[in-house]
Amino acid sequence: MEPELIVDHEISLEPYGTTGSLVPTAGHTRGCLSVQVGHDAVVGDLLMGRSIGLRRPTAPFFLEDAVAWEASLRLLLTRGVERFHTAHGGCFGADAVASLLKNVED
Repeated sequence: MEPELIVDHEISLEPYGTTGSLVPTAGHTRGCLSVQVGHDAVVGDLLMGRSIGLRRPTAPFFLEDAVAWEASLRLLLTRGVERFHTAHGGCFGADAVASLLKNVED
């Protein structure tokens, strides 16, 4: 079976009747995607936190590529994402995500 759509670059969702974009955000796994609508992004397992008792974002338990993960988070911050909605842990603000990346650098 052949896929109908391969997402290897940003894709606008307007042709599908809604606003926003699909944004490849590798790191957790190669095929991860985030959905950005305005200043919000649904990032799935790219981040986690509250579901494991934390009140701050952290890297997922499984991280296939740490360099790609950092690059994906920086890309979303550069795109103006202010709220990161995760699959496990709720929503985190851009400041918390930027702080996480700063701690990774240190």
